[in-house]
Amino acid sequence: MPNTYSISNLLEIKDLIVDDFLPSYTDIHLYFHLEQRYVSCPFCNSITNKVHDYRPFVIKDTPIQDKFLFLHYKKRRYHCNNCNHHYFNEPFNLLHKYCRITNRLCFLSVHQLREPYYPKALFYEFMISENSSVAKIRLKKFISYAKVSRLSEFNATLTMLGNWSKFILNAFDFPYSNGFTEGCNNKIKVITRNGYRFRNFKNFRNRILLSMS
Repeated sequence: MPNTYSISNLLEIKDLIVDDFLPSYTDIHLYFHLEQRYVSCPFCNSITNKVHDYRPFVIKDTPIQDKFLFLHYKKRRYHCNNCNHHYFNEPFNLLHKYCRITNRLCFLSVHQLREPYYPKALFYEFMISENSSVAKIRLKKFISYAKVSRLSEFNATLTMLGNWSKFILNAFDFPYSNGFTEGCNNKIKVITRNGYRFRNFKNFRNRILLSMS
């Protein structure tokens, strides 16, 4: 397991205790908790170190060596006996309240997505991938950056990728597609519109066959 002190400095998390470290080809999963300490109750300012329970919490952080970083934080909840038995979370300044991504990942994503060429280049890199495995990694990377950016311009693209990612990725492994069929259907619709529909099916059929020859 990597040195805890080095990880603490790298992630800028004070009093970090590493429970597990699971790297893979695409992701890094770091499991940790913080050292127990006396804290101030946000309701009455009294000092306590009484722990009520722990809550698992998954946080997305900035990538390391082109690998997605997921922080599995065992969040500690304290109990205050002084003010009507209030419960509160231990202080943690890596992200804002109710957020699931770190502040630095948010700033990085917004900074990169402000550059017009960046999302285009990232998406283009996904379309020129040689196989579905590489394409899946690059697609996941694009979707992650687009989501954390919270830019409304990406909503339609994210919806499309969410609905059709499986079929898009299949195109990298199989040389087959329904492109020809879709092209024929589109051509037939154009013929129908240009002819304001056909009363005689034979003439309609001949017009279609003529356009396909």
